[in-house]
Amino acid sequence: MKLFTALSSSVLCVIFAGIAPAQNVGAAWVVPPTLEVDEVFISPESDDARFVVRKKRAHGIAEKNGKILIPIEYSNMNIPGAGWIMGYNGSQSYLFNNKGENIGLPYERFVAFGNGTAVVYKNKLCGLINQEGEEIVPVAFDQYKIEDGNIVFTGKDGEKLLAMAPTIVTPNRQRVQNAVAKSLLAGHYYLDGGKMKCGLLNLKKDTVVPPIYTFKSAHPSGYITASLDDKTWGVIDVRHKTLYPFTAERVGSWTDSGLLPIRSDKKWGLVRFPSGQVVFPFGEYENIEVYNPRKDIFMVVKNNLQGLVNVKKQIILPCNYTFIRDYTNATVELGGGKGKYGFWHQRSGFVQEPIYTEVKIQNDSVIVVAKDSMQALVDAKTGQTIIPFSTFQIDKTGNYFDSHKKFNFKIQATYKGHLHGLYDRKGKLIFPHDSVDIIMVPSDNSFWVMPQFIDAAQNMEQRTPEGKVLRSLPKIGGNIETLGFITSFIMSGNGIETAHQICYHDNTGKELYYKTIDKVQENLRRVKQQNDLWGFVDNKGKIIIQPVFEDATLSSNGYICVKYQGKWGVLQNPLFDYFKQFEEKIKK
Repeated sequence: MKLFTALSSSVLCVIFAGIAPAQNVGAAWVVPPTLEVDEVFISPESDDARFVVRKKRAHGIAEKNGKILIPIEYSNMNIPGAGWIMGYNGSQSYLFNNKGENIGLPYERFVAFGNGTAVVYKNKLCGLINQEGEEIVPVAFDQYKIEDGNIVFTGKDGEKLLAMAPTIVTPNRQRVQNAVAKSLLAGHYYLDGGKMKCGLLNLKKDTVVPPIYTFKSAHPSGYITASLDDKTWGVIDVRHKTLYPFTAERVGSWTDSGLLPIRSDKKWGLVRFPSGQVVFPFGEYENIEVYNPRKDIFMVVKNNLQGLVNVKKQIILPCNYTFIRDYTNATVELGGGKGKYGFWHQRSGFVQEPIYTEVKIQNDSVIVVAKDSMQALVDAKTGQTIIPFSTFQIDKTGNYFDSHKKFNFKIQATYKGHLHGLYDRKGKLIFPHDSVDIIMVPSDNSFWVMPQFIDAAQNMEQRTPEGKVLRSLPKIGGNIETLGFITSFIMSGNGIETAHQICYHDNTGKELYYKTIDKVQENLRRVKQQNDLWGFVDNKGKIIIQPVFEDATLSSNGYICVKYQGKWGVLQNPLFDYFKQFEEKIKK
């Protein structure tokens, strides 16, 4: 995976007294800072024991100890895995093994396979070599083909057939593949049958389901929706018993209890497994979808309108709606046609029939509704109005609501031309409307009052919901955004904008000002200090990796490339485990 470095015409390399040495910067070194290059390409996804480096326009290969394995003199390089390394200079290709040996040198072109062999060509004839450069098949045949797991060479003197060796998988990729396989069903691996077909192995690697199926979805109890021809579907179990014949035109998703919508003969029904009992007769509803798999609630269609029923066919919402939004929200949006919307609060059961032109913030029990250009705040549990309809727009910010609109230009205009006020969830006005920006601090529900750019004489104030001023900082700009940090801009000469950012978690008088703060990437933010050195902080502003680097990339798959004292190395992200994202899905 390519990781881009920032290019700078002048890099300030100032290491302050007391800064930790290279061996202790807050993260483990995957590659020590010894590489005199401009760019590093490294990822645990493939062969991270070797990786591509770039210097100016040339590429080479390095190892984790920082040693250059293949000189930096190729226009491009890549590592396809299985022990192969590919190099290019214009139209000329080169084939290397993991030792850095150019075993493709005698040949004109080659096709490398994932099993450690490669077809090579010379004088319009082809053969097969291994990674030691030995000719398994002499370069004496006119052509080759892969057929039924074999590689077949043919020429004027006859035919030579070899069974294709198994694919070579690096330890990292094997670890990921094992995790993905075992995440399907507890105690089982995928068995790849080729041509998009698969089966199952048990943990002893015995075949329990032959690789003749296309799998669609699996239930943790061991039921799998599968197809033999990719046209009709059935259900099997991990013992290869057919639980439903392969006659279904479509299948839905599983509920936790083992219920499955099935479409057969153009009619939908609901079937319970492993018994195969029909719970909703086929044709009773025009369509059946699982709405809440944990609670066995289903979205059903009658007369082209949607409703909700439970497994006992008790009506939760009648079939009156053009759509019903995702059940994971506290408040569910309901479509009523003709641009009208309503809502259903799941816990209280309150239903507001579609009368609004917009319903938003549905992941809360306090929501914003609109009637044309006017908005209000409503308690979805009861339908009671919290903030009456007005021309002010309402947006949730933390546990509060920002009420704002374009400024009335009959009064003195501001740079942004907006008024902002802050309400709590009960409709109490915490901060009256003024020509400021309001930024919430999610960790403690305090907020910043940020005077807009035109009024640079005012200070920024951090306040409690009760109005107490916690601290005041000099005004340094407008255009405020927050992603855990306060970000602002100050105008400098000739209208050029320069970024200045502060971390609002630091103690008063000790605020850190950064030139750059990036978005969160794999639990870290890259920051650039005023001295032009880079480091990394967590989402609360705590320094995780010391700001001692002349350059640094964002974290990618757990790796961070950094330039330290003029040379490049690679750090392990201490807050991100590349393999965890796969292994945490394994069913126990």
